[in-house]
Amino acid sequence: MLDIKRIFTIALALLFSCTNNDQNPDVDCSKSTLQISLVQKKDLLSCAFNNGEIEVLAEGGSPSYTFALSGKTEQSSSTFKSLSAGIYSIVVFDSRKCSDTLQVEITNFETTLTATANATLNSMCLTPDGTLKIKPQGGDAPFTFRINNGLSSNDSVFLNLSHGAYSVFVRDSKNCTYTFTANVPRGNTNVSWLNQIKPIIDVSCAKSGCHVNGTGRIDLTKFDVVKANALQIKTRVVNKSMPFDGTLPADQIQLITCWIDDGTLNN
Repeated sequence: MLDIKRIFTIALALLFSCTNNDQNPDVDCSKSTLQISLVQKKDLLSCAFNNGEIEVLAEGGSPSYTFALSGKTEQSSSTFKSLSAGIYSIVVFDSRKCSDTLQVEITNFETTLTATANATLNSMCLTPDGTLKIKPQGGDAPFTFRINNGLSSNDSVFLNLSHGAYSVFVRDSKNCTYTFTANVPRGNTNVSWLNQIKPIIDVSCAKSGCHVNGTGRIDLTKFDVVKANALQIKTRVVNKSMPFDGTLPADQIQLITCWIDDGTLNN
């Protein structure tokens, strides 16, 4: 009996064969049964020690699993220790890189310190312009602030941020701390097909012997073909299997990614 899915995958690979390595077929995580749930948590009794703990359980999906606090390195253990007070997003990944997320709050009985953030979206591709303004509530001023693993500062405003999730850390004058995740939304970057993307495609991909008419591969000289295959192009450009004769510069990879994420506009 013919394996239709395998035949389709081989045919797709041949269409994109002007590359320098193979790419596994995309996984449809929308049908994954992967789930994460809370087993137990340990809140803080004082500000003297950041000894909060969270233990989670993963089920379903495709074992084995790895776990991570949002934006942090993945680990095999399902337990997170040495946590300050705050709201944590715990992500589980299975072997197919499908994921599920759970939010858990660690409280501190000694302080009322919490915090929120006001964000402005990032609408630039190569020079991000997103912002986060952190607003502490409760606790004792003055406060210091940090995002991700950056330096602490008395300034509560962080500029020139790309879109995405940021781990925000707030400390008050009594050494009480609060951690949470804030998101910088993504805006349309207005990367131009005609002036920025097409020149990259023409020089690096739609050239003699590769992705042009008559080679048996997809013809990337045509906008409609590029648009129809945009997600596959993005995957191969990002994983550096396309073009076949070298890796694109980082700024060109970013421009292609921004244009495709904008919706592959004919602009």
